[in-house]
Amino acid sequence: MFDYIRNNRRIAQVILALLILPFAVWGVEHYFQGGNGDAVATVAGVRIAERDFQQALADQREALRQQLGERFDPAVTESNKFRLDVLEDMIDSQLVVGTAVGSGMTVPDDRLAEIIRKIPSFQKDGQFDLKAYDTLLRQQGLTPATYQEQVRSQIVGEQSIGLFRRLQWMPQAVVDRAADLGEQERDVQQALISPDDYIGQVSVSADEVKQYFDKNPKDFEVPARLKIEYVLLDADRVAERIAIPEADIEAAFKASPGRFATAEQRRASHILIGVDKAASAVSKAAARAKAEKLLAEVKAGKDFGALARANSADPGSAQQDGDLGFFGRGTMVKPFEDAAFALKVGEVSGVVESDFGFHIIKLTEVKGGGAGDLTTARPQIEAELRKQRSGKQFAELAEAFADAVYEQSDSLAAAAEKLGVAVQTADGVTRKGNERDPVLGNAKFIKALFDDALPNKRNTEVVELASGKQLVAGRVLASTPASLLPLDTVKADIEERVRRKKAAELAIAEGKRIMAELAAGKDVPVKWGANLTVSRKKPTGLPFPAMQLVFRAKTAPLPSYAAVEIPGQGYAMFRINRVAPPNVSDPTERRRYSEDANRMMAEEEQRIWLAALRASAKVDIKQALIDKPAP
Repeated sequence: MFDYIRNNRRIAQVILALLILPFAVWGVEHYFQGGNGDAVATVAGVRIAERDFQQALADQREALRQQLGERFDPAVTESNKFRLDVLEDMIDSQLVVGTAVGSGMTVPDDRLAEIIRKIPSFQKDGQFDLKAYDTLLRQQGLTPATYQEQVRSQIVGEQSIGLFRRLQWMPQAVVDRAADLGEQERDVQQALISPDDYIGQVSVSADEVKQYFDKNPKDFEVPARLKIEYVLLDADRVAERIAIPEADIEAAFKASPGRFATAEQRRASHILIGVDKAASAVSKAAARAKAEKLLAEVKAGKDFGALARANSADPGSAQQDGDLGFFGRGTMVKPFEDAAFALKVGEVSGVVESDFGFHIIKLTEVKGGGAGDLTTARPQIEAELRKQRSGKQFAELAEAFADAVYEQSDSLAAAAEKLGVAVQTADGVTRKGNERDPVLGNAKFIKALFDDALPNKRNTEVVELASGKQLVAGRVLASTPASLLPLDTVKADIEERVRRKKAAELAIAEGKRIMAELAAGKDVPVKWGANLTVSRKKPTGLPFPAMQLVFRAKTAPLPSYAAVEIPGQGYAMFRINRVAPPNVSDPTERRRYSEDANRMMAEEEQRIWLAALRASAKVDIKQALIDKPAP
């Protein structure tokens, strides 16, 4: 019933996350009430402490950082919406856990112990290690009792939510109808009435140009620009500057005997005289006799490979002169392995019996099996030592960086000197930033330059960039305010915009006229494109909005028509010529439809249930604490 680690991805993630995210569970009332600080919310009398809320925010930021990598934008995680979404998840979790516990659901102690013992981070050599367990909990400020109660509460909550997934069932007739609609095919032709066809029919007056300019000043505004200087602390550059003494590398190598050893691999060829292990004694004796005869021929100097090709019952290796390639211990059946690992290179075994029959084995090559050598291990050891030491040095430099930026707020020279880096400059920096530059494209840094450094004439705070391995601080050297381009400068551009707008209006008007006549059954000449056979699964070149339009269109009678205005491109029309029911679909696909339908139904039922819990419980949120910036 509680086989979560294998079958329930979310609970597995949550349990493992508890190792580094100790406040991920919000279901134990005394845990909240024992916390320090104000409560950001109260759920049916249970407090969600501000400390736990801040930890949850940090957890979610890190999860997004890991998921998005270089695309991660810290500004997204600093919005009030993000903060409120995190709190809403905490409230839902508390409601679920509280309801489950209140209904008497629990996890037996022995099952809870079994789940915790299986968590990889608590294991050593595949076995639960009590010392590792105690150490990890201590590092997170948790007692075993608190941690176990957290895991128990989360499992109970997940078990309660899991009921929706297990109990939902969508009638097969509904699933089949959905599958039929999903696989239905339609033959479609397209026609586009383009503004380009009407450009020559329109003119633009000077008054129209002036009116457009007056109504759309933002379109012709030159944004404010900054000339800045900045200092960048990069973890990779810190690591590059760290020298690892040879003595330290040698000491690390000696401190880990066997760590760099390689398992011995052996390469052998064999001749197999096959006989079933359940065969009669007579059959086995005949097979052994044949093997003994072939062994005598090998010892007499006949070519082993030729004998294998002609006599071996192993088709895979026989065509390779009996060659089995490299293998390690535990790969072959034991009698074969024992014989192969007892041979020296070039030696041939006696007749070896296994469940497959009788083997003659020739050892051809041996590799690995040594204790490892410093030359081979050096790059790995050096990289590990550099990573360890650079991490510590980066943290120390980050602290010194922040202090220098704050203490000498009118210059970055001191900060650059402490870091041992150069002050860099950039000109023409706008609020939009430069998305191709990891520094000048960082929204938080750009905001700090315009909203803090510029008006206050001081350094920005130290800003962490999206990579999580870079810190930057900057200051404004000069600024150019936003300005409006003169009308004469943009006149030609405005004329083109107005001309295209008028042409698009003519194209749309013509398209609507044609569609009205087609709807009335009139024969209208239209340059339809090639016929396309499309389905929801196979759009065949139709963009998604067009697919939606085509499959929403009525199809009685045929041909039927649909159309849509496309901003800037004109008027797109679609002619539907044929509607075909799906072919007999793959049973696997039909099962997928059923699974998807049941999943969606379960999610909707779960949403309704959570809404009912929320309506019946007293939930108080302190909005002022939600809006407060994270420390």
